[in-house]
Amino acid sequence: EPRNLMLRGFAPRVGVVASGDTEEIVREKGVQGGFLALVRPFGEWVQGKVTVRDSHGASRTWEDYGVRFVGMGDEADVGGLRVGGDIGAIEEAVDRHLEYAEVRGELGEDDLDGDDGQWGGEPGSSTALASAATSLSSSPFYSLYIRRLLSGLPLTSHETFAHPVACIIAISSRNPAPIEELRNLYSSTNAGIHRLPPWVNNDYLRYYVLVHDEDHDDITKSTSLYEQMKRHFGLHCHLLRLRSTQCVPSDDDSVRLPLCEWISAGEELSEIERRESADDDEDPTPCVFDSDATALRTFVRELVTQSVIPSMERLSATWNEQVLSRRRGLSGRFMSLSKRWTPFGGSNPLAAAGGGSGGPGGHYDSQHGVYRPDAPEAVMRKLADYAFMLRDFRLAHSTYEVLRGDFGNDKAWRHYAGAAEMCALTSLLLLLPPYAAARLDQAEQNLDNAAYSYVTRCAAPYHALRALTCGLELLRLRATLLNSAPPLAPPPGAGPCARWSSASWGPWARRCSRSASRRASRRRRGRRGCWGRGPRARTGPAAAAARPACGRCWRPSAGWGWGARPAPPSAWPRPAGCS
Repeated sequence: EPRNLMLRGFAPRVGVVASGDTEEIVREKGVQGGFLALVRPFGEWVQGKVTVRDSHGASRTWEDYGVRFVGMGDEADVGGLRVGGDIGAIEEAVDRHLEYAEVRGELGEDDLDGDDGQWGGEPGSSTALASAATSLSSSPFYSLYIRRLLSGLPLTSHETFAHPVACIIAISSRNPAPIEELRNLYSSTNAGIHRLPPWVNNDYLRYYVLVHDEDHDDITKSTSLYEQMKRHFGLHCHLLRLRSTQCVPSDDDSVRLPLCEWISAGEELSEIERRESADDDEDPTPCVFDSDATALRTFVRELVTQSVIPSMERLSATWNEQVLSRRRGLSGRFMSLSKRWTPFGGSNPLAAAGGGSGGPGGHYDSQHGVYRPDAPEAVMRKLADYAFMLRDFRLAHSTYEVLRGDFGNDKAWRHYAGAAEMCALTSLLLLLPPYAAARLDQAEQNLDNAAYSYVTRCAAPYHALRALTCGLELLRLRATLLNSAPPLAPPPGAGPCARWSSASWGPWARRCSRSASRRASRRRRGRRGCWGRGPRARTGPAAAAARPACGRCWRPSAGWGWGARPAPPSAWPRPAGCS
């Protein structure tokens, strides 16, 4: 479960820009939020199997692949509801769910403490993997916490997960000048109101969609316009046939619009407050016709399998050949050594202009803390993130390793922390079946460096909490799958025990969210005076969720029958089997 949540959380982002007439058709259907709200739920889980090729040309099929549809304006709006990264909002959203479960009497010990089941099969086998994934499903509230932590990733310069890999430009058959409108919308994403910050690479795929109104427009004219669009803009086009009539639940072929699982905490809190203030108890989820739902699923699958993934694979191969291979070569290693040890090496135009640079002849603007989008470091970071989103963990890990050294030489600490974080996570993912090639001690060192840089040098508690929480869960999952007892001291020549490591990172993760918990506690104390009752009183939902997670790291193993485990009792609960 943690591995699947992590892979689905770091999904490709696809921007959405729609014309006014397209938004009007969607409003007539009774869907508030426009074209983005209509297509967004269908992108979280692509229908059918999705095949992705890695850097060696080997294909692998995934059944849980998805993309995140985002508004181009939302990405640049730091305070927008759809943008995550606010620990206080995440804490409050999980707390609202806990309160609701308490009021209804549905909150039990297992909900906060997870499952205590046993599993079988040889360590590392497919049987053990499937059994562990079933038996170790954690608390639903802890899973919700991780999902909200990875939802709505904020747009930052040190990582490109929130940068769009493609953009949908949609018009409708009602538009009087469709080709001109498509050009105007393209210009708005290139240099207009939908232009992202200058440190975002603007060279991403544009996908053109013609929305045909089945109830009022002629399909012959729409087909002719669609062929004209393909002649002007290429093959990345789609004809989406939808009905503009509003669907009601009493219709025979009506289906509820799927709910979005991967929404930010701020957006979920806004929806909770809206439903609480509503007078009626009816489900506000709009309905669509079954033909519309089928057309939207087909559209999303065609977009992902025929345009987005091939484009990402092609760009990854190009960057790997033109940038990363040269960086790994002799000349690239010499330039890296010269940046690290040589006090000279040419002038830097950014430094001469007052921008500064982390190293002689480097591309880092230390004044603004960014790299140019065409700099080799920025391109390699995009390559590594693309490889991670395509689930090519070997290429991603090797690229993050190179970037970690370059960012450290340039003293770009936020970029260094991001590279160390993802280097640790890819190492841990490679330690899980069917991979077993990375070393655990290297992953721990990278996780430590990422947490230290995020907290001490960059004051970025959200990214530190994300890194430690994901690292904790991957370490716990690896220890569970290996099904080995945790020694108090690792044997000579072996790396540290994964279960001991995962439990030791728990207090760090709780410290990252402690200040946000206190701020949220002060906000809520005005209404009730404390967080609530039971295990989360005076601590907040993050501590209540992380504490049993640390205990689950130790629970599967029986004690040795002597002594006590060397850990402070306040850090995590005493596991079963230890005397």
